[in-house]
Amino acid sequence: MLSNEERKLLADTYEKGYKTKDLSEIFKISVNSVNRIIRQKKRTGPCKLHVNLKHVIVEENPF
Repeated sequence: MLSNEERKLLADTYEKGYKTKDLSEIFKISVNSVNRIIRQKKRTGPCKLHVNLKHVIVEENPF
């Protein structure tokens, strides 16, 4: 999973002319993931990571 900084870098690099296949190899993610990040940036502007908190497991403090 990419951090918000990496997502921004990916989107900026795409805008400079890199191909999605090359970006997928550079960032070690699928071409579909690259396309999803680019599509999100085009639709909403920022390409920040959206987290679904339903699936986050919080470990109780044993102390």
